[in-house]
Amino acid sequence: MTDKSEIGVIIVNYNGGDHLQRCLKSVFRSDVRLTVVVVDNGSRDGSFLALQSLRPAEHELLTISNAENLGFSRAVNIGLMQLETEYVMLLNPDCEIHPHTLRKMVDTFNQIPKAGIVGSLVFNENGTEQRGCRRREPTLLRSAITSLGLAGRFHGVDMTGEPLPTAPMEVEAVSGSAMMIRRSIFLELDGLDEAYFLHCEDLDICHRVRDLGHEVIFEPRV
Repeated sequence: MTDKSEIGVIIVNYNGGDHLQRCLKSVFRSDVRLTVVVVDNGSRDGSFLALQSLRPAEHELLTISNAENLGFSRAVNIGLMQLETEYVMLLNPDCEIHPHTLRKMVDTFNQIPKAGIVGSLVFNENGTEQRGCRRREPTLLRSAITSLGLAGRFHGVDMTGEPLPTAPMEVEAVSGSAMMIRRSIFLELDGLDEAYFLHCEDLDICHRVRDLGHEVIFEPRV
């Protein structure tokens, strides 16, 4: 375990149930020191209150309670203001990670200086690759290809089903469910666009990061 926290984790919760605790327990098993911010969007299922029983010895846990559902993007930006770490990990409350996940994502940043965002390989509960963890921007043509089920013959939006690379690969977009971004870039872009209440904000931030001249990397080894 390193002494310095260079990674901040933002988890936005809205009625996450038992998933939230399982997510946090997996995060707290990480082999690097973390600052974890849980931003609750007015949950009514008791999931946020249950966090009072969690006392991570090796990590810092900050909690923020919003009186209502402010949307994912705004909640992330609220959490971002609490962090001073070099990297920021956005993690959905129904995700569980390995102890090495966050450290290896930082390793990828160190290997690829132009990387602005790194996204991991995300699995469904049945072990299959989750759609959207590597994808192309949804142009009208690509969306039509995907909707018509022609992605096997032409390039659609989702890259799931295409051969999995064995090394980090530059892509147009990764999933905001498990996405790490350099905090300096995140701040330069004023965080997520709050015009997106839920969904598509990850596509937007990937686009804006690439517009700044940085790369979006899919890391299949994590």
